[in-house]
Amino acid sequence: MSALELVTVTDRAVREIRSIFEREKPQNNVGLRLGVVGGGCSGLSYEMEFSERRDNDNVLGFEGFDVLLDPKS
Repeated sequence: MSALELVTVTDRAVREIRSIFEREKPQNNVGLRLGVVGGGCSGLSYEMEFSERRDNDNVLGFEGFDVLLDPKS
């Protein structure tokens, strides 16, 4: 299964994320990282942050930004 099949980004979310990128103007090689981390009472938590691209990331390209997913998440 490819990363593209694991994550759906709606058109509205794409517009909002693109707007944030345009406003924040992050450095090159920075994308929106989505991740899953263990721990806590309910088991898994989800993260979303601006992050630099890592060597083994799955990268989903959108017009104006990339979504970054580490293979474990």
